[in-house]
Amino acid sequence: MRQEDLRPLWESTDLTRQWAQKSLRRLVEAGVLGYDEEEQRYLMPERPELP
Repeated sequence: MRQEDLRPLWESTDLTRQWAQKSLRRLVEAGVLGYDEEEQRYLMPERPELP
């Protein structure tokens, strides 16, 4: 998933690109997402369990 893939999210919710970047960075820091520097894309190492 690349940042531009999330454009519909922030455009439809009146959120900003900066919000999306900050949120993705937090998810990477928490270990929920990974980030591939070479491909410049976010990765989900595991599919989360849903209750």
